[in-house]
Amino acid sequence: MESANEQVFLARQAIFDRQRKVFGYELLFCPPQGAQTGMTSVNEKSATVFSEAVLSFGLDTLTHGRPTFVKVSRELLLAGLPSALPANQVVIELPDDIDGAPEVRDACADLRRKGYRIALDHYSTTSDTASLVKYADYLKTDVTNFEAVAHRRQPEIRPIKPPVLVATHVETAADFAAAAKLGCSTFQGNFIGRPVMKSTKDIPANRLVYMRLFRALQNPDLSPKDLEELIKPDASLVYRVLRAVNSAAFAQHSRVESLRQALVLLGCGTVRQWASLWAMGAFHAGAPDELVAMSSLRGRTCELVANADDSGAFGDGFLLGACSLLDAILEMPMPTILAHLPLPEDADAALRGQQNKSRTLLDAVTAYEQGDWDGCMALSASVGIEPRAVPLAYGKALQWFAKFRAASK
Repeated sequence: MESANEQVFLARQAIFDRQRKVFGYELLFCPPQGAQTGMTSVNEKSATVFSEAVLSFGLDTLTHGRPTFVKVSRELLLAGLPSALPANQVVIELPDDIDGAPEVRDACADLRRKGYRIALDHYSTTSDTASLVKYADYLKTDVTNFEAVAHRRQPEIRPIKPPVLVATHVETAADFAAAAKLGCSTFQGNFIGRPVMKSTKDIPANRLVYMRLFRALQNPDLSPKDLEELIKPDASLVYRVLRAVNSAAFAQHSRVESLRQALVLLGCGTVRQWASLWAMGAFHAGAPDELVAMSSLRGRTCELVANADDSGAFGDGFLLGACSLLDAILEMPMPTILAHLPLPEDADAALRGQQNKSRTLLDAVTAYEQGDWDGCMALSASVGIEPRAVPLAYGKALQWFAKFRAASK
């Protein structure tokens, strides 16, 4: 029998604070049979599959202990939530078609008594959910409608600890700035990955060093000795490797004190990838942490999908995905960055926006991250990627990144 994380489409979207740090995550969900409908909320029929998927991954792996927004349907709200949704971590998000019927209000009151927080999605000044606002901890509203909601004096909003307004569909830096100017403190959307060009000058020398190290580390044929020689000159990388191998995540019986020992215990592949991420983090200095997480997850997902294809048509998936957000991270045009980061021809072309198999793989993974299930499946099919390859790879990438985070603490 297939495991739960192979049976569902499950992704996450970050919710940010004013400092562009992650406040929480919304889980985007769809069982395979619902993908063609674009379903994103959990209903009574799909609740068991969703619950098994959450238990399979663990909420800490999915959302790192942060508030987890889960959109549930009216029928599930009234039928009762799965036990896999712990009240201390989960925010129950009610969809825009919810009503304020007595049974819905009673269910919301019961959730609050049990310790759950509640969010109303697509809230507006004309919503039919005025009677539910008194139960809500968060009101999510489109960024284009934020000003009207923020300025409306609503007697139904609790005077003590009123709901937090969350601007949604924040797609650009301009959207973020406009909502922040109106007093918004919580933001959801794809703005974090959209580049804001602040400079067209050359990349600073200190960042170039780490970019070149990152590229050198991508050589899959590196011998343990070659890898050791690459890492040894950077004391911070040596320290991180040793700290990781001695962390609770690996629970060594005796302390590891040399890089060579670490390479033997962790394996050349693991050290190479983790050193790559740490090197990437060094030239990400000043960028939001979530961008580093997104690029790492995207790189690992692309790598797993590419490696599952025996033809080798997708090239180096990790390099492709990990570099795809460099323009947003460095706030520089991608062609300027690529001039300093010689990549394989197919990856270079894909990152410049040219259509090839690598670009289609990247677009399929990006569509999946954003909950565009139909787009992901159509793109995958167009280049012969098996329908469940991306969902399976994304789930494994989440688990891989959670282990990396634990070892890096």
